[in-house]
Amino acid sequence: KSLGNDRNAAVLLSKIGDMYDYQKDYNQAVIHYLQALAIDENLKYRENIALKFNDIGKVYEKRGRYNEAYDYYLLASKRNKKNDKKIKISENLRNIGRTLMKLKKYDESVKYYKRALTIDKELKNNLLLTDDNKSIGEAYLKQGNYVNAEKYLNVALKTVGKVKEFSPHKL
Repeated sequence: KSLGNDRNAAVLLSKIGDMYDYQKDYNQAVIHYLQALAIDENLKYRENIALKFNDIGKVYEKRGRYNEAYDYYLLASKRNKKNDKKIKISENLRNIGRTLMKLKKYDESVKYYKRALTIDKELKNNLLLTDDNKSIGEAYLKQGNYVNAEKYLNVALKTVGKVKEFSPHKL
């Protein structure tokens, strides 16, 4: 049966994709996310289009398919720019930075993390500022640039004290 342009069907397909993702059945997760994406694109539901791109990127990242993850995170970032969703753009930039780290493209990852840092400063989000600075420090550490690594890790240490609700697995 065709699901057509039913917004509720897109939501349910996305939830089924989440279920498969939790079960590590990544092929089925992507299939369901792509079906939800097709409906959202037909309905021009811009916010969910960006969300689906991000979900698909996460699945590809979990599968170790970092180039594809990068492509989908980039699509999500571009869509969120059109939607003017700064918090989501910041998330996408961190996802891109993390994916580039896994590809051992440390210079590029720093650029994306710094772009996220700029947005998170504007948003005054201390948890994300801590994560950004930690990630930049880690990238410099991987490059053997210990001066910059220490600089950014120390900034992360200072901002972590300003985080009201801290969760170690968020960093």
